[in-house]
Amino acid sequence: MNPVTLGPRRIGPGEPCYVIAEAGSNHNGRLEQALQLIDVAADARADAVKFQLFRAERLYPKTAGVSAYLQNPRPIYEIIADMEMPYEWLPVLADACRARGIEFLVSVFDEDSADRVDPFVNAFKIASYEMTHLPLLRHVAAKGKPVIMSTGTATLDEVAESVRAFRETGGRDLVLMQCTAAYPAALDALNVRAIATLRDRFNVPVGFSDHSRDPVVAPVAAVACGASVLEKHFTLGNALEGPDHRFAVEPAELRSMVRAVRDAEAALGSAAKTVAPVEEELRAFARRSIFARRPITKGEIFGTHNIAVLRCGQHEPGLPPASYEAVLGRKAARPVPADRAIHAVDVEQGEDRVTVSPATAAHARIVWEWANDPVVREASFRPDPIPWERHVEWFNARLASASSRIYIVADRDTAPIGVVRFQLGADGDAEVGVNLAASHRGRGLGRLALRAACQAVRRDWPGARIVAHIRPDNAASIAAFVAAGFERRSVEIVHDCEALRLELPVEGA
Repeated sequence: MNPVTLGPRRIGPGEPCYVIAEAGSNHNGRLEQALQLIDVAADARADAVKFQLFRAERLYPKTAGVSAYLQNPRPIYEIIADMEMPYEWLPVLADACRARGIEFLVSVFDEDSADRVDPFVNAFKIASYEMTHLPLLRHVAAKGKPVIMSTGTATLDEVAESVRAFRETGGRDLVLMQCTAAYPAALDALNVRAIATLRDRFNVPVGFSDHSRDPVVAPVAAVACGASVLEKHFTLGNALEGPDHRFAVEPAELRSMVRAVRDAEAALGSAAKTVAPVEEELRAFARRSIFARRPITKGEIFGTHNIAVLRCGQHEPGLPPASYEAVLGRKAARPVPADRAIHAVDVEQGEDRVTVSPATAAHARIVWEWANDPVVREASFRPDPIPWERHVEWFNARLASASSRIYIVADRDTAPIGVVRFQLGADGDAEVGVNLAASHRGRGLGRLALRAACQAVRRDWPGARIVAHIRPDNAASIAAFVAAGFERRSVEIVHDCEALRLELPVEGA
């Protein structure tokens, strides 16, 4: 979906919601009141203020009768005629908006109104009742400016017909607005979830035109449902005469609405599930590791009597809770003081020895499956799943390259349990990465696999620096590399992300 540009702002998914303060005809025919409405909208920090330009003779026949919802005995034609905005206001209102740094928008209801508005606006608004006025829609689309179109009273097929007419005329930038044409509209009539329906069907930015009286509930719900635009009627006071004042929000409510929209956007955040910066302290303090409950001597068996899964507090973390069952029944490789986290080097490996051997083309499938494990992808600098075709191309190229080594890790029963890969760069760095099958993680095997593979690759590339780059929040991988003898060196940028550089010292250096 391409965003729509309106003045200095972009409208679309991923952009802040574009807030339109709908002044409509709440100027009551007084220019001074219209200018006050612009000030109120600007003070509320709305993105745009919108008026309406129409003529009664182009909206209704004089015999149209009385509108029941207005509860006014006067004919609708007379009411509309009293609400008309003079054409000479257009440049005055546009200049006032420009001075206050707010976009000037106008709803147009006929072709002549569109032509008169054209010099003063960067986009057009089409009201719900005019959505099926295809001659008007084509006339506006031909002007080449963005169009914001409300969809109240319309079926999905009717929206599709209007969108088709807009595009067939050459219209390109379109924003649709979910809308319920009732004044005021009850909350249970708003159908805010239709925003997603319109967006998925027509692949355009979709907003919400809110006719409810409440200043917060529906706007926040719309933002939560992905509204790219929000439109809300406002007035200087609900007691003023005129059909649109009673359901519009007042100045203080408009300010509250804009604040609520921005707060809701901040709370929504992004779709990525990551560790928030504000969580880092408690992540380190309250996450659990395996701890010694009392002093443990070398050779002592780990059991429930001497180890427990506890929160780290200010202690350095050790093996994660997932390793608890694997540690039980094993011997301590060295003394462990009370209240200290258990690390992989504290646990004798016993018979859990590993071997490494060069990979062959037959290993492509299992390496691909390990690489696409959700835990592995989440920890990667490029977390998107790897397509099979791309993997096969990469795997075969690495097997044939003199600057690449891929080793398959096997356990004592010779079953493949992981992969260690190296890529030698022109700078002499041999970048290493390791993936273990989920069933073999947390047992210290990553450390053994790294040591064995690094010994093998050093025989082929004796002068290479063996390095790894790991996301700083990937504590388990960092611990495995440190346990294998790697040292922390620096923080660098890899694929636009921060990465901790670790390096394996050369023995005897």
